[in-house]
Amino acid sequence: MGRISKKQRILIGAALALGVVCLLTSWFIAWRSAAVVSELHRLIDEQEATLVMLSETTDRDGADAVVGSVVRDCAQEERERFDSLLGELGTLQRSELEEIDALFTSCGYFYTQRKAIMVAQLEREYEVYASYIALLSPLDARSAALDFDVETWRALVDLEKSRSVMYSDLVSMQLEIITSLRGGAAATSVEIANQINAANEIRTKLVYTGTQIDRLREQVTDL
Repeated sequence: MGRISKKQRILIGAALALGVVCLLTSWFIAWRSAAVVSELHRLIDEQEATLVMLSETTDRDGADAVVGSVVRDCAQEERERFDSLLGELGTLQRSELEEIDALFTSCGYFYTQRKAIMVAQLEREYEVYASYIALLSPLDARSAALDFDVETWRALVDLEKSRSVMYSDLVSMQLEIITSLRGGAAATSVEIANQINAANEIRTKLVYTGTQIDRLREQVTDL
């Protein structure tokens, strides 16, 4: 073999250097990708724990500390009186109808307002969760598809939104009944009977929706 010329040695050295650079670049990209995937998994796990906590709190009509400090119930004495009158709506005297109507503003909307805020917070946290998985998908498609059930969480959030609307509709129906009774409608009238039937239909839908939500929550927590 002939001796390698200086020019050839330079070309060989340059090729080896380029190979080393490419190898280091590939290793760095792989390392960075693994680090990003690991961090995304950590964020997703934390966000999923937040979703579980919020969904359980929302399901039992509770609230976290922040919402609890913003949305406040009426005084305990007023709450007890309001609930007592509401439970005996068909037998209330005129003065009691005036009393429950006055209490409605401070007591009647509390649970629906708190529920609506909690559901809005649940949806915001879901959007964060979904955005993390969208970032993970091109880096770890198998894990994004199999380990995290975005669609089931979306369905759960949608059902909670529907349930929140139904709670609000039920409260509105209760106020309609009070208004009708104050206006002179008899408790046994067709008008009141229709309103009670409408309220009972909402209650039935609430029970069914609650069962669906429980099933979906079991599904996502079993993953």
